Amino acid sequence: MESENQNLSAKEDNVTVDKESVSQKPDFESLLAQVDKLEAELESERKKNAEQISRMKYLQADLINMQKQADRMGSEAKTSVKMRWIWEIISIKEDLDRALKSAPSEKSHLVDGLKLLSSRIENDLKVDEILPISVEAGSKFDPKIHEAVHSQETEDLPEGSIISVIAKGYTAGGKVIKPALVEVARRKPPAAPKETEAPKEKAPEETQAENPPEKEL
Repeated sequence: MESENQNLSAKEDNVTVDKESVSQKPDFESLLAQVDKLEAELESERKKNAEQISRMKYLQADLINMQKQADRMGSEAKTSVKMRWIWEIISIKEDLDRALKSAPSEKSHLVDGLKLLSSRIENDLKVDEILPISVEAGSKFDPKIHEAVHSQETEDLPEGSIISVIAKGYTAGGKVIKPALVEVARRKPPAAPKETEAPKEKAPEETQAENPPEKEL
């Protein structure tokens, strides 16, 4: 009897264990739902990350553009300052050249000093590739490098030829920064033909005097 009771007890234990194992089986539908939820959250995070990356790229591009603009503005500011300096130096040299033209022909320490100063300024400009524009009398006027301030009628040069240079022009790095001021030849207008006087009409009295009427016989 005891052995039978033990067998029944063992069977009951087995049945209990089996019930517990059945109750502990995973719920696949719940797991699938959790997986779907996780995938949806992952996809949402991926979209957020993509948006953040795209925004960062735009911000980076804006930053690069701002840096380029700042560099360009800085370069333009430097160029502007340099151009003002160049114009001041050129103006000083032109004043020196005008003073030398009006200076007396005899030698003096003052004239020699002005010539030396003008030569040194021209050499300093050449170091920065600021060169005077070469203009010869008789050459053709070029609006790219010349500016006509006077014109004169002449038969010695073709129309549009340069008669003289009033002020030098300059280039910086091959670009014209100051055109040469020149006097240009202008063709004389053709002489107007002389007007011939039309014969005056004679008055009837004069005609009768010249051709008296014939007398009747």
